Amino acid sequence: MRGFCVSDDIQTRTCAHTMFEQMRPATPDSRSCTTTNGSTLGWASSGEHMVTPVLGAVSCGIALGLSLKACAAGLEAARPSPGRMQEVTIPTGTLIIHDAYNANPMSMHAALRALTAVRDRTRAIAVLGPMAQLGAPSRAEHEQIGRAAAELGLHGLIAVGEQARPIADGALAAGMARRRVRWCLDQDEALDVVLNSAGANDVVLVRASRLAHLEEMVEELLLPR
Repeated sequence: MRGFCVSDDIQTRTCAHTMFEQMRPATPDSRSCTTTNGSTLGWASSGEHMVTPVLGAVSCGIALGLSLKACAAGLEAARPSPGRMQEVTIPTGTLIIHDAYNANPMSMHAALRALTAVRDRTRAIAVLGPMAQLGAPSRAEHEQIGRAAAELGLHGLIAVGEQARPIADGALAAGMARRRVRWCLDQDEALDVVLNSAGANDVVLVRASRLAHLEEMVEELLLPR
């Protein structure tokens, strides 16, 4: 591997910073961005929160001597890990954003924004389980997620599990229509709701902390029916 001195490293990082400091999204769902020199970088996962990791990865590549073209090719070929903004289409035609690997308040908000940015889909529906290990603020944090869902104008919200009930409460308190909010005791009930309400041209986000095991619901949704 080519070696470089400290001055080379500073120059490389300065160049990368200059190139990306005005980086802007090229698509509404933030799957690509345009650099200051007019180059476009694209990747598989939707969401504005992906821009910062992309910036970090490409900057590291440039610092190690890769060309911007090589970095762009790597991004295009990369695919998200299972359960991390992973997009799958179930037999009914509904697009599922499987993001159930883990969750916290910040990442929940980011995922909801990414859901509403998905284009070419009729309705955006969120299936949300609990966020673990929040301590005393847990109820308030879950209610805030529900309020965010209402403010973002989601077409449907399904809260799964007793610990996620405050999500539904928060959405209703923020003015989301009752017909659009469902609280389900368990995954089986939530599965039935999704199968009977989500259409072929809808997009459904599935997100929760690991303790909810909502990945099992995604697996059920993928089965032929």
